Amino acid sequence: MAYLVRRAKTRPKLDDEWPDADVGRIAHFHVASSDHRPVTTFRMLYDDDGIYIAFHVRDRYVLCRRNEHQSMVCKDSCVEAFLQPRPDHGYFNFELNCGGAMLLYYVRDPQRLPTGGMKEWVRVPAELLDR
Repeated sequence: MAYLVRRAKTRPKLDDEWPDADVGRIAHFHVASSDHRPVTTFRMLYDDDGIYIAFHVRDRYVLCRRNEHQSMVCKDSCVEAFLQPRPDHGYFNFELNCGGAMLLYYVRDPQRLPTGGMKEWVRVPAELLDR
């Protein structure tokens, strides 16, 4: 899916509509996922300080047990964003639950290992997630 991330004219606030950002819609799902498909949209912007992502999810089944960064939020109701800053390198895997806890990896080589993990990845230090 292609999505153009626009430069923010002003720093976006979570309670705003973000008129500078296009609305993206989640339309692709992992083949091993369930057939439960909550309606999910997102908006993204960037500025010199960072990248901003806002998800809007309509779901009647919500689970939120993890409240610390770098915990297994994938076991909760969560959204994911895969961002690849350069096409010839790895990518960031952002996972956020509905309570605001984030799991963030930088994946250098996504090749799956027999043990279930990926060949080469780094967990981003939790103190950076509060920035």
